[in-house]
Amino acid sequence: MRYVWVICFTLLLGAAPVAALADAAADCNQDRDNDLSIRGCTELLKRNPRNATAYYNRGTAHLGNGQVDTAIRDFTKAIEYNPRDAEAHNNRGNAFMRKNDYPRAIGDYERAIVLKPDYDKAHNNMGEAYENQGNVERALDFYNKAVEINPSYARAFFNRGDIYVKLKEIDRAISNYRRALEIEPEHKGAREALEKLGVKP
Repeated sequence: MRYVWVICFTLLLGAAPVAALADAAADCNQDRDNDLSIRGCTELLKRNPRNATAYYNRGTAHLGNGQVDTAIRDFTKAIEYNPRDAEAHNNRGNAFMRKNDYPRAIGDYERAIVLKPDYDKAHNNMGEAYENQGNVERALDFYNKAVEINPSYARAFFNRGDIYVKLKEIDRAISNYRRALEIEPEHKGAREALEKLGVKP
């Protein structure tokens, strides 16, 4: 979640409208309660329909609620008003992933990477999209880049471990699963993957 900054002039708006606007911004900015965020962002958008950050935050909340199509619409509006927003492209890609629409997801991840070349999550997500399409070698390229950018990215190491299993490079798979566990000792997927290979975590 990112912050919507509200600059108000009390003399012009009066205390009550200023307080209401500040409350809406606070609700829109928080990420503990998706429904509260949606209500706050919606109120901000009534006052400023071109608020890209409010669309982004509301889209994130809708995606968290599983409202995928609504999230896509909000991320699309966020991109319309801020075309250089790498995170909005990435999150819309995540929404397309939920629909198994891998070509559109890849398109958004590509754009996110163009805008922010060191965006580790976008590289990892691109890998997942290609892996879901069965393009293992291409997926590996993006997982490699994700861990190069962020050597503490447990999910990318776990994903790369899965790729090495598919490539029957078991020693490399084990190394990657163990690295994921070093970073996140409670990583259930990595622990289960090692156990499946008959290896102690």
